[in-house]
Amino acid sequence: MSEVFKGLPRRIHIGYMTFRVVLTRADGPGDLGELDYGSTDFTTGTIYLIETLDLQQAFNTVIHEVRHAVHFTQGLEDEATEEEFVNRGTNGEIEMWVRNPRFYLWQTRTLRALRKHYAKD
Repeated sequence: MSEVFKGLPRRIHIGYMTFRVVLTRADGPGDLGELDYGSTDFTTGTIYLIETLDLQQAFNTVIHEVRHAVHFTQGLEDEATEEEFVNRGTNGEIEMWVRNPRFYLWQTRTLRALRKHYAKD
């Protein structure tokens, strides 16, 4: 397993669903195209992540896919207003952080590592 995913929980409770987190190859399961770093399957409740991502790609992709899951469980669709996205999206994210302290800890550690990485530049 890539060091960047160390400590990332393999299950994340989001709304009424529990999403399984699966690290995969680019040609593995999850219907990932060559430009995709991750994918969320709402039918199976699975978040797929390419296992070879670098630190920045991994962090961005995890947050991106988790937000898809939050929006899905909050019933947000393309027709939603900006205010609906902000209100329900925020409520869903806060609820997810409260229910998943290990995921919150992974985010914090990864942000620290990113800050340290970019401080070298």
